[in-house]
Amino acid sequence: MKKFFGLFFILFLFSITTNAQIQVGLKAGLNISDIVEDDPGEEATNFDTKLGFVGGVYFNYQFNNMFAVQPEIYYSMKGAKLKDQYNDLNLKLTYVEIPILLQFIVPLKGTPVKPLLFVGPAMGLNLTSKSEQTYNGQTTEVDNKDNTKSTDLGLVFGGGISLPLGKNQLGIDVRYSLGLSNIGKDTGSATIKNNIINFNLFYGFSF
Repeated sequence: MKKFFGLFFILFLFSITTNAQIQVGLKAGLNISDIVEDDPGEEATNFDTKLGFVGGVYFNYQFNNMFAVQPEIYYSMKGAKLKDQYNDLNLKLTYVEIPILLQFIVPLKGTPVKPLLFVGPAMGLNLTSKSEQTYNGQTTEVDNKDNTKSTDLGLVFGGGISLPLGKNQLGIDVRYSLGLSNIGKDTGSATIKNNIINFNLFYGFSF
């Protein structure tokens, strides 16, 4: 965690010591989340994806015409579903997500459209972890917070496009968040990771 925030601090210092264009924005969108379980020697559980809300704020520092750094903080709903002839299981996790993205701004001449590509690390801070199970028409909910790690590390990459609205920017992006860390406690040789496809609408206020 110290290395993560150390990287954030270095990028922040770099951005403010250059002639940066600064933008503060709001974002909201949709998560298509999945859980990937890997247990050597055992058959993997095939979870189904589930939909969830994502929304928060971002800070964009564009330090030249082609590159920018964008720290973000937002609320993110993750999890997955598992359904068979006997059970209907809904795994519900929520996080505060903190990615730090390096953006490459694709140069296009003669158009105000600004295509973006980005990549960067992300850390999620777990807020809730619950499982909701329906069996024979009866539903029970279990709190799994004690069995879920407090942090979730991942790698985010994707692309987007923005359009100017006066001094401000309106845009959309699509991203994939690859889970890198095991989110479960005491899982033995098994690993459980979050994977997310995310669609966002954002609006940035330029300064």
